[in-house]
Amino acid sequence: EVHLPFGGVKATGNGTRDHAIADFLLGYYSGSSVFQPAGFAVEGKIGNPRQFNFWYLAPYIQDDWKVSQRLTLNLGLRYDFRTVPFESNNRMGWRDLANPRGGLLVADQKLVDTGIVGDQSYYKFAGRRNPADSPKKVFAPRIGFAFRPFSDDKTVLRGGYGIFWDSAEGREIDGAADIFPYVSRGNYIQTLGQAAALQTTDNLFPNFAAAKTATPAANTFLAVNISPNPRNPYVQQWSLSIQRELIKNTTLELNYIGNKGTHLLMRRNIAQARRMANPAACIANPTVGDCPVLARRPFQNFVTYIDSDFSGNSSYNAMNVKVEHRSNSFLLTTVYTWAKSLDNKSAAAGIGNDNAGWQGFLDNNDIRRDRGRSEFDVNHRLVSSVVYEIPVGRGKKFGGNIHKAADAIIGGWQVNAIATFQKGFPMTITAADVGGLNDSFGTNRADLVGEAKLVGQLTRWFDTGAFRQPAAGFLGTSGRSILRAPGINNWDTGLFKNFAITEKVGFQFRFESFNSFNHTQWGVPGRSIANATTFGVITGARAARINQLGAKIIF
Repeated sequence: EVHLPFGGVKATGNGTRDHAIADFLLGYYSGSSVFQPAGFAVEGKIGNPRQFNFWYLAPYIQDDWKVSQRLTLNLGLRYDFRTVPFESNNRMGWRDLANPRGGLLVADQKLVDTGIVGDQSYYKFAGRRNPADSPKKVFAPRIGFAFRPFSDDKTVLRGGYGIFWDSAEGREIDGAADIFPYVSRGNYIQTLGQAAALQTTDNLFPNFAAAKTATPAANTFLAVNISPNPRNPYVQQWSLSIQRELIKNTTLELNYIGNKGTHLLMRRNIAQARRMANPAACIANPTVGDCPVLARRPFQNFVTYIDSDFSGNSSYNAMNVKVEHRSNSFLLTTVYTWAKSLDNKSAAAGIGNDNAGWQGFLDNNDIRRDRGRSEFDVNHRLVSSVVYEIPVGRGKKFGGNIHKAADAIIGGWQVNAIATFQKGFPMTITAADVGGLNDSFGTNRADLVGEAKLVGQLTRWFDTGAFRQPAAGFLGTSGRSILRAPGINNWDTGLFKNFAITEKVGFQFRFESFNSFNHTQWGVPGRSIANATTFGVITGARAARINQLGAKIIF
């Protein structure tokens, strides 16, 4: 993979300045990456085969205790034990926390025997198959109650609290086996102010198949490695609700739901360059002091090191109101949710994250900067569904004794509808990392110079004048998830006709319409200030009305 053009980079005798097309024609690259075989690669196999091993043991006890006729308690305790994984052939390495230059601890004794480890300045033999013993304090208590406070038995209070443990995602550790000499992964980056002359695309990807000793050059891209300090993520959940029968067959529920995530798994590029002391001075003279990216990287032996990290945290609080009516022929359910979900990252690799969430954070040395609304946060959502069996036909309120032939025409009809209204998902306004000085894989957030507000026009969904491209070396001042994309206003409807063939066999004809009123559901506007033609502009929409016919045999 090669990233072109370079754009905005200047070095003596090479490149242009602020002419991306010229750099493209000259063959200068801003970044390139490769995944290639090395000395211990498995012949005839693509990539690096690996087998990770886990043990999982989760005994639990649970009991319902009826304290009185009005109060019931649910009590439980679970023990969630998960082992830290190891690889069947010990093809595994993790970060050596004792090496200030950056190094790996490896599990394979063969790397010592064959001289791959070398003088231990970069590789060291770990003497074990995985980074650490498994955490053993993984008790997960939970308690719940149901209480009827009044003698009419029309009101119920419910509540509960529990701790729920999770394990690391397998995808987020498999890079621990993608190291030299099993494979060689390279990431080659060029930035403004680098001392070396720019390279062109015909001078890439050195071959490490014959290398005898591990060196940093063979592992310039270390990604989703297993953490040297593995933790078990957990979530605390709690709820409190009151349910009341308003009239016959109609109930009202008021619910509060909350949770808090701790030690959540995420990625962090621990090799990202630290912030410059004086970015403004570096614009004028990018080759001195701490201006060059290489001079600011915390580990001299790492170019890119995306480590598994357990510093994630989240919180969710919601009020939920539900009204439900049930009868023999009519079902109505309406639910309104008012919620707020906050986190510093919404998944290990990010969900819709515009700031290179696949590698970590905008500034991996200051993850607090990314605290904000979750990518999936919806603060207002209303959903109402209706199922109505028209009370006409044999056995119904009207025409209960009509002839079968007439019933085949006027009986057995059913109408369904689901209406959904919700606010849009959060958006982050992005910008370019001019000259690559932030070492953030080309991404940045925009500077906020006005009020971040929605305008609501297709050609200007938000106030684009409130944002500005940051200068080289500066991180944008706008926050994460500060605006919202268009929401949802949607109706799905259906008309069903049921035929009774025998007592146990039925046939159903269905007409279903999605987005029945053909209300335009607008897509997400352009969020990058680096692309002036689409910035703030909505250029697409979700699917228009879809109608379909169906048939179903029920037996």
